[in-house]
Amino acid sequence: MENSFKLPAENIKKITSFFLVMICLNIIVFAQAEEEQEMTVGEEVQWQTLEWEDEGSAYVLHYDIEIEKYNAKKNVYEPMLSLKTEDNSTSVKIQPQLSSGKYRYRIISYDLLGFALEDAEWNELIIYKAFQPEIKDVSSNVNYSNTIYIEEYNDGIFNISGKNLFPMPEKGDELSYTTYWLRRKALKNKIFPIILENPDGKKLKIKLTDEQMDTGTYYFVAKDASGLESKLDSSSELIIKYKKMMDLNLSLGYSVPYMLYDDTIPVYMDSKIWPLSATPKITFVPVKRRWGFLGLGAMGSYTMMNADFGNYKIDGSLISGFTNLVYQKPIYFRMSETQRKHIMTLEAHVGGGIVYFNNYVFSFLHDIKSEPLNSLNIAVDAGLALQYFITSRLYAEVDVTFINAFAKNMKFGMVVPTVSIGWQF
Repeated sequence: MENSFKLPAENIKKITSFFLVMICLNIIVFAQAEEEQEMTVGEEVQWQTLEWEDEGSAYVLHYDIEIEKYNAKKNVYEPMLSLKTEDNSTSVKIQPQLSSGKYRYRIISYDLLGFALEDAEWNELIIYKAFQPEIKDVSSNVNYSNTIYIEEYNDGIFNISGKNLFPMPEKGDELSYTTYWLRRKALKNKIFPIILENPDGKKLKIKLTDEQMDTGTYYFVAKDASGLESKLDSSSELIIKYKKMMDLNLSLGYSVPYMLYDDTIPVYMDSKIWPLSATPKITFVPVKRRWGFLGLGAMGSYTMMNADFGNYKIDGSLISGFTNLVYQKPIYFRMSETQRKHIMTLEAHVGGGIVYFNNYVFSFLHDIKSEPLNSLNIAVDAGLALQYFITSRLYAEVDVTFINAFAKNMKFGMVVPTVSIGWQF
């Protein structure tokens, strides 16, 4: 198998020569592993080819190539190999092949009269060892599976098994190391875990923070120094999800609206508090992430309002209905080594809808009644809620919602505290 790479040379004499780097200082050399490491590697390269481009090659008789290898113990470069082209061709096979290591090289051109042109400067290059990383299994430290549920307790530690899993660059051989990350299936962004253990090149122990463990399907990727990456397949897959992909909450509650501003109703009906009220609520939550849930909700209220002044009374009802955007943040408590329980959910909602003043009538003695007053008004609402789960499905809820209605000739606002019982499907 042939490994070709191209390296740059310098300008020589009065002829402008340009050498194009085809494989920058990252030349892949497949090296056989030591027996005690028992690493599986690729097929050994039989030769290497050095190629370059020279715009003035027509005026060149031949090229000399000098390669020196760095001796780390002596901190010097030592002559390694001298090569010569037979003519002005801009390629030469390197035999024997270069092993992994740090080198420097230069290319000297000879003109048609056989005179060496100006000496080229030395250029450094590194040849890395190449070992194909392989991921065989990814499993949680808690449930020994590649699938974890956010509802369950997890310490974020995962065990990885495979081949050619070398230490990270800062801890490993500068010519043979491996970098690691998780790649989300739907995205190409990289998540870099904390490497806890890397004992023998076959196993890894990593840790993900809570912020990194968002829902999704991920692949654990290993990349060696030469650029070889592990395959993205089921063996390298890590799945983080909720047991329930979506929620549907239904509740019915008792509410007590309190008029905050506009004195029309308090003046005519002599009260700001109306205790005969009920509030139904439905919330659909299709988006569940580590940072919280997003959904759509609908809620309304029906309030009976009446005031008896002896010689006359006023009756009517206040009806409201809203469609809301909903954000929820679940709260879990750890119950055992592997389990935790969803105890509470904090909720914030905001939206728009209507407030309807329905059939307000003055009733006098002798069955005399006024014309009914009806008024439909656009309104907005915003509120907070806390759900406490009695069981995994049954919950009690406390909700406080502010409502502002854009009514004609009045500025109407109220707050509606509600206590509800609900069921999560």
